[in-house]
Amino acid sequence: MAKKTEEQMLQEMEEQMQQQEAARLAEINKPLYGEHVEKMGGSAVIKLDGVIVSLLLPVTYPQIVDALVTKKYPQDQMQAIINNHLADPEDEGHLAEFQQMQAWRTLAKATAKEILGIE
Repeated sequence: MAKKTEEQMLQEMEEQMQQQEAARLAEINKPLYGEHVEKMGGSAVIKLDGVIVSLLLPVTYPQIVDALVTKKYPQDQMQAIINNHLADPEDEGHLAEFQQMQAWRTLAKATAKEILGIE
């Protein structure tokens, strides 16, 4: 088996880079669906019930869900709601707050699926 020349190796590397770039562009140009998203430049701007997030394309399901959930419920606030509910699950105020947060998480997941065309 003959050794590859430096020129052949560079040519192969160039071809691999072109293939990777083509795959990246294909991902960026994938369509996004629904009334909650708009492509702006290299970003997806998502608007849901007064919450607006902007994510660099391409976007994934976990990225969309995380962005929507943490925008409305930052980690410290989410942790407080969960801890309050666990500490006193019978408290109506804590239960209502917990249920609202869970409803938002469910809505964020459904919206992410809609945007990506996932059933």
